[in-house]
Amino acid sequence: MSLSPEKAYQELSQIFATRHEHNQTLEIEILPPSFGTLLHDGCSVGITKKVLVGAFVAARRMFFEKQSSISTEEELYEDEDVLRASEILILLAPEHVTACNWRKRRLIRILQSTSDDVLEILDKELTLTASYLCSPLHRHTKSPTLWQHRLWVLRRILSIRDPGETPEAIQSLLQSELSIVLRSGELHPRNYYAFSYMRQLHTLLSKTGPEAEDITIALLERTVSWCQANTRDISGWMFALYLLDGIPDRRDVQARVVNTVVRFALDIGWTGESLWTFVDLAIRKTGVVDAVRGLLKTSPGEHNGTTLSGKSWKTWLGMAETYWAAAGDHQESQT
Repeated sequence: MSLSPEKAYQELSQIFATRHEHNQTLEIEILPPSFGTLLHDGCSVGITKKVLVGAFVAARRMFFEKQSSISTEEELYEDEDVLRASEILILLAPEHVTACNWRKRRLIRILQSTSDDVLEILDKELTLTASYLCSPLHRHTKSPTLWQHRLWVLRRILSIRDPGETPEAIQSLLQSELSIVLRSGELHPRNYYAFSYMRQLHTLLSKTGPEAEDITIALLERTVSWCQANTRDISGWMFALYLLDGIPDRRDVQARVVNTVVRFALDIGWTGESLWTFVDLAIRKTGVVDAVRGLLKTSPGEHNGTTLSGKSWKTWLGMAETYWAAAGDHQESQT
């Protein structure tokens, strides 16, 4: 039995209200028509496209009617119906700038107040955006509007907290945000917007010194591991390259990372462009040629600047193919 738009709006609104009350991160999935209308179990929500569209129509009517009927801004930004309606609008249309901007204006009013629960309210906005960005939805994981909204909220949180946060707190925050970015990257491969967000956040929190380098190295190692499991994802490899370039004084780490990636490619026989593009650009940026020379069993002359000038990732792939051919010949000679 299909739900009416008003009933769909009410049920979905109640789910979002419960999420807000308990500060939960939901996992929302669009169901095929045969699966029913609206399913809810804990933090898992399933809804058919038809029911969601009906809820969106009712939410849109509620959102704009209240804008006209409520006389003061204070009442408008405290109205629970408008708040819930904005969340349902974004659930169907992640680029709904009007709804996102309304939520920003509401948060700005709260920031300007003397409320003691400002950080709690901002944190609830983060779990809401995580619900969109980490759910298997068609467009949300790659929405520039949602990623920029999350960054805006995080900037507000950081402006309230102690500016001299410990390296441990910065590490924890960056690792937590990286988890969201990597999850979004799994749901929507080549997710440039997610990794661009992570670059901006890392730049915002980056500081000089060995502690900052340690934080970057931890992010780098985790990112490379993810890239090895998602080998075709060029956005992930380019974020790893950005992190690699951010530790110029740690050539040992740079060499170890490039060595690890090349060894991985040689072991599985990988010929894809994304990984070898990373290898090519990493060697050009850091100059850690020795990290791969021994693995590919090539002579120093094959890696000088003149030889590589104007060439691409195919240069390194060609060397890998020569290595595989030589390894195959060696095995045949022993049988």
